[in-house]
Amino acid sequence: MNQFILVLILSLFLNNFARANETETLALITNVDTPKNYCCWVRICTQTTPDLAVDLEKIFRNKLSWKKYALEVYHRPSQYELYQLFKSKRFKAIFFVSHSVELDTRGQTGVIALDRIPNHEQADIKPIIRHVTTDFFAFCGCYSQTHLDDLFTSQVNAPAQLFGFPGVINAKSALRKSINKFLSHSNHNRDDLPTEANTLSSARNNIKVRAKRSGKKSDSSLPAIQISVNGSLVAMMPETNPQEDQMTEFTIEVPGESLTFETKRELKLLTITVSNGFNSMDFSRPIPGELEFSSPDVPGYWQVYRRSSTGDIMGHNTNLYYFKR
Repeated sequence: MNQFILVLILSLFLNNFARANETETLALITNVDTPKNYCCWVRICTQTTPDLAVDLEKIFRNKLSWKKYALEVYHRPSQYELYQLFKSKRFKAIFFVSHSVELDTRGQTGVIALDRIPNHEQADIKPIIRHVTTDFFAFCGCYSQTHLDDLFTSQVNAPAQLFGFPGVINAKSALRKSINKFLSHSNHNRDDLPTEANTLSSARNNIKVRAKRSGKKSDSSLPAIQISVNGSLVAMMPETNPQEDQMTEFTIEVPGESLTFETKRELKLLTITVSNGFNSMDFSRPIPGELEFSSPDVPGYWQVYRRSSTGDIMGHNTNLYYFKR
């Protein structure tokens, strides 16, 4: 009997020890450029060029390295790399730092007053942020709370804890406050989030769509592209060379319990948008390559809108596709 109790106590101890040593991963993602007037005294006294991203990483590691977390840092990722990071299930928390800029400033990154969040390449990454799946997501940037409200209001799969800033704030200060917020709310619950049962009013059909992109002889490269359905990002294709064909799949939801004639009518109301993420007024970045959209679930395909007079594809940085039986 005493031996059994001893084995039980030892088992409980080892179980608690294993749980205590489960390592959770936190990520810092920076989308910032170093301002020209940043730490002028460092430039003068040390003859070195300070780097805001490096200083943010120091804050991140100094405040969290003594905790039992695995820390990962990503500076200036491409829009496709950002998409993969935000979709990843392995992060407990993500701290995304993006500072604001003047509207007439070019070549800078951050949150601006327009309905866009440009990265260091000036690609709009706001649709990508909607795919964050982590428990805690801090958007460290000026007026970031407005974007979080816009992105995650009534969304089923929103992070359990969102943290942003309603006004202007320094990037380093925003990161410190976000980390403190995370440490003070280490145990989150999702009880106040909407569930699928109360957000979907009827049965839905998932239609699988296959996208294929091929390069043309005139293409020097194929840039990363965002694929959206009625304004919601559903997939991305990374940058590649024109000799490689790319394939990806995504699903479209339409009402109904089975595929009927009404399904096809619903599909005709859905527009597939392909964008390289850049401002529609920037005519230096067209979308090269040829795209095909088809579905194994329904007969038909998606065709790009073209000008009736010339046959040229309509749109420069953004192309629209409509369903055709």
